[in-house]
Amino acid sequence: MARRTEAKIKDRRHRLHSSRFQPCRHNGEEETRTAKATRSVHPERRYTTMRWWLVVRRLSSVVYRLSLVVCCVWFVVGCTNDGRPTTDDRRLRMWHFWSEPAQDSALRSLVEIYEREHPGVSIELTPLNWADGKSKLQMAFNAGTQPDIIHLGQDWEAEFRDAGVLADTSDANARRLWVVNARALVEWTGGPTTYTLGLCTSDPHNVIKRCLPLIWQGGAPDFYRRLPISADMDERLVHALWSLRNRAVNNAIIEPSRQLDERFLNGEIKQLYTGMWIIDMAAARNITSFRVIPTPSIKNGDVLAITARSAANTNAQRFIAWLAAAPQARAFCDAVSDAGFAAGDTTAGQTAGLSPRLHAHHTAFAQTVALSSFLPSTPIMLSVEPIIEQLIERSYHAPSKDAIRKMVAEAKRKVEDVER
Repeated sequence: MARRTEAKIKDRRHRLHSSRFQPCRHNGEEETRTAKATRSVHPERRYTTMRWWLVVRRLSSVVYRLSLVVCCVWFVVGCTNDGRPTTDDRRLRMWHFWSEPAQDSALRSLVEIYEREHPGVSIELTPLNWADGKSKLQMAFNAGTQPDIIHLGQDWEAEFRDAGVLADTSDANARRLWVVNARALVEWTGGPTTYTLGLCTSDPHNVIKRCLPLIWQGGAPDFYRRLPISADMDERLVHALWSLRNRAVNNAIIEPSRQLDERFLNGEIKQLYTGMWIIDMAAARNITSFRVIPTPSIKNGDVLAITARSAANTNAQRFIAWLAAAPQARAFCDAVSDAGFAAGDTTAGQTAGLSPRLHAHHTAFAQTVALSSFLPSTPIMLSVEPIIEQLIERSYHAPSKDAIRKMVAEAKRKVEDVER
């Protein structure tokens, strides 16, 4: 009896385990080979095996996650925000806007000299172009991949400084004014011309640089020279733009900058505001029939600035101090006609004796720089600029002075919105 009861208990336990671990069947499919093999194993052993398998699987998952965490910690500790090792403070990255081959070559020549004089320090240059360079810089700062040093136009500096991405600019070592230049008035002296004046259009940044001096001469001498900009968008500006409009319709030509320069060198334009590169362009074609007339203009400056999160601040300070120093800045300006003058050479007297490249035209450009002044430094300047450039271009074809008055009022409202 006892043996029969024990046999029944074993049989019931066997059937219980068999039903608990019976593999599922889907849509009448046959049992898999794995399921069949599992059924052939004793229920107690099969249950124990599955428990160990689950334990091993959980341990493997934990080990994998720990490994992943360790790798991430190692990567963060081993690298800076821009992907460079934090200990590599002797490798500097500089982004600049002297991207044309001759310009880039001149800068690289100076960098090679610095690297020879400072063994172990290396400088990686990345050229940007004016069309999208600013947006690339902004994306780099947002992504944490910014370089150690950036070359900026002075009119951009305030915007980047206000965003907090530059090193402390109250420290003179973290920011250097490198070179300065200005658009000057040139006049053709080689005989009669087809056009009396060249006016710039469809050329961002250049419309205001080439036309603002004409607006000052036309009766609005304070416009765009002080803040707020909207305060000087008054009747004097209306009068100055109407004067400019009268010159535009009186045998002037309205084109982008490059076309204007070409027409001037071809003897087609009497007067034009242009950059210092016109001298080298004329020399390459053996053209001497023009003069430079010093007048107040916009002084432009190129700045070397260290970024706030640079891991190589000390070496970056040493390099920008060296590059902006008079000997190197003059050498760069001699090689690159667009650059203008070393920042310290602010008068014709100082400059004339410093560079063998200078002659009457260069001296007149230096005098123009000395007569000129920087525009106000404010983060909103680049947002206001396109509004003013559009106003200038629209005024060229205004049918009446009253039409210009309405244009000025409309532009003033837009500028006030930006200034708020």
